[in-house]
Amino acid sequence: MKESIPFQSEEQDILRRLRRHGIVRRPILLAVSGGCDSMFLLTALARLNPLLKNELAVAHIHHGPIGAKKMRTFRDKAQIAVERRARALGLPFFTERSAKALHGENECRDFRWSRLRRLRDQWQPQLKGEVLIATAHHRDDLLETQILRLIRGTSLRGLAGISFRDEDRLRPLLALRRDEIEAVSRRLKIKWHDDPSNKNSDPLRNWLRQKWLPALEAKQRGATGSLARSLATIASSSTESATEHGSASLSAMGSASVSISRQKFMSEGPPQQRQLVARYLLEIGVRDYSQGQIEEIVRRLDNRRGEHKFAILKHEWHVNAEQIRATKLRS
Repeated sequence: MKESIPFQSEEQDILRRLRRHGIVRRPILLAVSGGCDSMFLLTALARLNPLLKNELAVAHIHHGPIGAKKMRTFRDKAQIAVERRARALGLPFFTERSAKALHGENECRDFRWSRLRRLRDQWQPQLKGEVLIATAHHRDDLLETQILRLIRGTSLRGLAGISFRDEDRLRPLLALRRDEIEAVSRRLKIKWHDDPSNKNSDPLRNWLRQKWLPALEAKQRGATGSLARSLATIASSSTESATEHGSASLSAMGSASVSISRQKFMSEGPPQQRQLVARYLLEIGVRDYSQGQIEEIVRRLDNRRGEHKFAILKHEWHVNAEQIRATKLRS
């Protein structure tokens, strides 16, 4: 299927991260609910697939003909829409439906994952655990999960929330915000169905999404982004694996050369990249920096360009195929 619309920046971000994590020529089952996020996931991975060459299939979990009429209508329409889109893209489609009432977020989630894994094994019985299941979780979902765990009580390890890749679970959209996904979906003319239950502010997650986080952003613009970056940095630097990684990174840099291995930097995920940059800044004597500046440095470093340079934090950053090095600018 020939696409006339060029790849969007959000799609290029997904492509870059999938390649970095080695998600190429892999069978992937896409979990698609019919909402904006999952329909974008389906469209984006189908558009990128000529480059990634993954074997794709689509799974839709129907939560059953239980509940209010509006919810039953939504579930039926969403299932039809997902199947039509999958067929139009030439992808295998699988679905399962609950025959009983499901109560609460946890029960619905457990049902979805048990059925997704069953459908995965039905699609690729000879591979089973090698098949990844991709969901449409994004950065706002991660932030909400971290805040909920803080409210309910959690350890630093629990604060890590959800990750890009976790055993058989894949989350290609995790670096994107909800508003970015909605904007690119409109540009690509993607059709979706909104879940009516998302308008109910009684569940704590919905209240955070609809009331508290928008109020925080209205009070101080950019606050939610700063909060997300701070929680990600705390989580990545406070787990045992992050500590081990940090020590290895420092020895890899070497105190004499005071540089970062570009190959190592490009092989890591965003949280580890931010941690590596923060440790490097301390190594070269830079202590007055913000999370936003670290994010900007990572953004400029996280690309496939050859030799290039840029200036930030009164340092000029030199990047080549082997290393990343910052030198102080003259006043």
